[in-house]
Amino acid sequence: MGEIRETLDREGASLVDAALPVDPTLKGPIEHARSVSLDGWSEAERKIMQAVKRENETRLQQVEKARLHLFPDGVPQERLLNVFYYLVRYGSPLLEDLLDRFFEHLPDGMTAGSMAPPRT
Repeated sequence: MGEIRETLDREGASLVDAALPVDPTLKGPIEHARSVSLDGWSEAERKIMQAVKRENETRLQQVEKARLHLFPDGVPQERLLNVFYYLVRYGSPLLEDLLDRFFEHLPDGMTAGSMAPPRT
């Protein structure tokens, strides 16, 4: 944004210099237009900063929420919560989904009853 302000100042001054020999009364309107432009850019910068702050606040809230879920009461969740918490919250489809995922990730040839590959 600083570069934009510098460019508006520099080019506004150049425009005034070019207009003065033609009509000295143009200096005021040109400087007013430059001032209005600078005010517009300042307003845009303010809105951008507000949006960035809102986005950062949202991200911080998401991180805090994740931390609270991973460390309820300041301890790792697996030390505080057991499977019953999740069964009450998500019901029996949770167990079915966990079993399905378990079987999907078994290496080829391995069975659920034994982690050793079957003999051939």
